[in-house]
Amino acid sequence: MADIFISYKREDRSLVIKLARVLQERGFTVWWDRRIETGENWLKCIKRALDAAACVVVVWTPHSLATDRTYVSEMVNAEANEGWRRNILLPVTTQHGLYAFGHDLLQAEDLTDWQGNKDDPALARLANNIARHCGERDLPGEAELAAWLRAEDSNH
Repeated sequence: MADIFISYKREDRSLVIKLARVLQERGFTVWWDRRIETGENWLKCIKRALDAAACVVVVWTPHSLATDRTYVSEMVNAEANEGWRRNILLPVTTQHGLYAFGHDLLQAEDLTDWQGNKDDPALARLANNIARHCGERDLPGEAELAAWLRAEDSNH
């Protein structure tokens, strides 16, 4: 089971790569669709990972939300709804005030100005909220982190 399931629109992949890496550097295990192996049934793989995750981080951007704040992707919508239903949804926005209709009751962590650095205050708040769902994590050792990142890099 991964600590975090990241839901996002494919156009935001470069942002999610940085986010997943920084969260791993903080000791969390992260699942996102980059972990789907060739030949796997992607829908079953996503459902299994979503069901097992301790929290769901949904990344709201102009790629994932239309101007009327409805979801562009039914998949992101379904993943966010599952996180909401289980009370484990942690929304992230990358544009001030960009919220999905129906999920705007939850405060989103605003990463609009995040530059990918691991000591950013907004990222620290997100990590603290993730820890509320899955517990505090020890920082991984250099060898462990290097192995995680190699696995990520080889799985794209």
